[in-house]
Amino acid sequence: MDSMAVHGPVPYPQHVQGLNTMIELAVFDLAGTTIDDHGIVYIALRDAVEETGAPVAAADLQEWMGADKVSAITALTELGGQQPDADRVAAALVRFREILAER
Repeated sequence: MDSMAVHGPVPYPQHVQGLNTMIELAVFDLAGTTIDDHGIVYIALRDAVEETGAPVAAADLQEWMGADKVSAITALTELGGQQPDADRVAAALVRFREILAER
């Protein structure tokens, strides 16, 4: 097990102790961090953008790793020489999700 793994309750930071703060949501980034996904998220992102007609350079893909997918699709589409209009970006996002589900 990772030496950084948390075992048991984690105390609140000093500035929120005593405020009866309830955690309502915890978000964990697993793909590529905790789980070896073999790069499938970024392969799917590249494929979805390239299906719009915009080639994706490896360096550009690397630059947008970990970013919000709408922002990444918009930027990669534009970097690939295509107009990142709302319909094209929305279609690429749908296709990105489909590719992930397929693979």
